[in-house]
Amino acid sequence: MEEKRLHERIQVDLMAQFNEDTPETYIGRVSNLSMGGMFLKVSNLSESGARVFIDIDAESIGKVVWTQGHVVRTTPFGMAIEFDRADTKGLESLLTAEKAIINRKKT
Repeated sequence: MEEKRLHERIQVDLMAQFNEDTPETYIGRVSNLSMGGMFLKVSNLSESGARVFIDIDAESIGKVVWTQGHVVRTTPFGMAIEFDRADTKGLESLLTAEKAIINRKKT
């Protein structure tokens, strides 16, 4: 099967908060991340197509990285989200830091 993603995806384990533009906020874990989207492990699933706002707790760079996107797929474990907008510089810094952590673990 041919890979259709535009951006490299890396495996991570990061805490995140999300909502659907409502005051109610939920907690999840980001299990993979790229410049174009993420997979968010959650028990409170949004419907496919729902607009979501996610703040990723990026401890490796000492900040919270904000993203906005829509749910493209749900599974029993979570949801795949494609970004519509994001803190691009924060996301780039986070991906660079997480790749460095992965590389250190390999050596």
